[in-house]
Amino acid sequence: MIHLPSKKARRKVLSTATQTELARQQKVVDNEPTFAAQVAKAQTRWKSKESGQSGKHAFAEIKQQLRALTISTQACSYCEYSEGEDIEHIYPKSWFPQRTFVWDNYLLACKTCNTSFKRNGFAVFNPAGSSHVLHLTPQVAGPVGSTDAVLLNPLVENPLDWLIIDFQAGCAFAQASQLSTRDQKRADYTIELLQLNFRAELSKARRIAHRHFIGLLREYVEVKLTTTLAQLAAAVNEPHVVDLNQPFRGQRARIMASLRRAIRTHPHPAVWQELQRQQLTMPQAAKLFQDAPEALIW
Repeated sequence: MIHLPSKKARRKVLSTATQTELARQQKVVDNEPTFAAQVAKAQTRWKSKESGQSGKHAFAEIKQQLRALTISTQACSYCEYSEGEDIEHIYPKSWFPQRTFVWDNYLLACKTCNTSFKRNGFAVFNPAGSSHVLHLTPQVAGPVGSTDAVLLNPLVENPLDWLIIDFQAGCAFAQASQLSTRDQKRADYTIELLQLNFRAELSKARRIAHRHFIGLLREYVEVKLTTTLAQLAAAVNEPHVVDLNQPFRGQRARIMASLRRAIRTHPHPAVWQELQRQQLTMPQAAKLFQDAPEALIW
């Protein structure tokens, strides 16, 4: 999980028609007389949200905007592994029906994260600002007074302020150092709810991404250090991309740009950000970043 600061700038204001449709749908939910009725109405209205033309157009636009927000190649905003297909409610509509049709409560998530792990799982600090965790279960009577979420929200904060990737432990997520008790609970809860360390395919994919990023950065450095076409052809993993009849400098610049783009769009950007952050503790990575310091801000 990473924050989306540069992507967030692309989270354009929704069209007036879509904003109107969201407000109309939310008003129907809010007009129910009891919390239980609001939850029930939220569920039914969400299932039929695209039944009319206005709803169909609104949620097509919402899906398009959420795709522009994804971390890379439309990857899930939680696990960074599977394709994001679902409009995920950060605050579940089962507990926060008043946020069912609220744009700022939406993320694009994969079906596995959305329906197999997060589902309606949620916890808040109650009272707000405290370190006392209230797990929202069927035994908890609604409505919920606190909105102080325990789950890290990549839309408004950087999860890597709470989490690190431990490269010595198979690229597992762990608590960042020097966290308060409250922040430790947020880190642990996020890892546990989304099962970030206990889904074998995720750990394997992060390890593969680690090797892939190192390989791409190494190739970038080797290309950067070339001074002739022959050296350039020897430096790249696919020599056929070098045309020995074309000028050297332009081809080197094109290949370096391609490698930079490959790094910036590869799944599991949290792994890349951790390589940047921890590079001084890893001799191999440190040398590569020393030769290509510009990569520290990619």
